[in-house]
Amino acid sequence: MTDWILNTFCIVVIPIALILCGLFMWKSCPKKINGLIGYRTTRSMMNQDTWTFANMYCGQLWWKMGWCMLIGAVIIQTITYSFNQKLFNIISPIIMVLEFVLMFYSISMTEKALKEHFTENGRRK
Repeated sequence: MTDWILNTFCIVVIPIALILCGLFMWKSCPKKINGLIGYRTTRSMMNQDTWTFANMYCGQLWWKMGWCMLIGAVIIQTITYSFNQKLFNIISPIIMVLEFVLMFYSISMTEKALKEHFTENGRRK
């Protein structure tokens, strides 16, 4: 039982962080471009328009991804634990790796959206 609690905790940390950070970035985008809080890449920090767009886009993406990850992970964890604890111990790290991959994939999706909506100079297309 303690394996289930520890693994489930580890698996839900990433989705909960994405939900909370995503909601913050989406609804309360940092007003000024800064080096501490927000979606910080060269392209997103070009000007205030790219900054606001990137933070809102990534925030929405993280919020949606976080909920999907959280619901999916809890369902998979519950099903595998009830059927086979060895399978559960194999699947848990796989879920964690997939969550990290999806989280980093969201960066490429946000950069792609920035390229689609803004020129190389940061002006809206």
